[in-house]
Amino acid sequence: MRNILCLPATTEQKYKAKVAIDSFFVQVGDVLSALLVFAGINYLGLGIRGFALFNLGLVVVWLVFAYRIGQEHA
Repeated sequence: MRNILCLPATTEQKYKAKVAIDSFFVQVGDVLSALLVFAGINYLGLGIRGFALFNLGLVVVWLVFAYRIGQEHA
């Protein structure tokens, strides 16, 4: 929510955007997470170790993206 305060928008637009983000995008993220766990357990046969390794891989990908974006910004 802090980032939205910097946008050149009216107060009404900011409140509407917050409602859209909270009600739609957060719920979609929750559903996608549930589907990932469901598919991981039922179709890929992942256990705790498999999910931990998958999450570790995602962390590495996000760190690479963050580093590259930081390099471009500098």
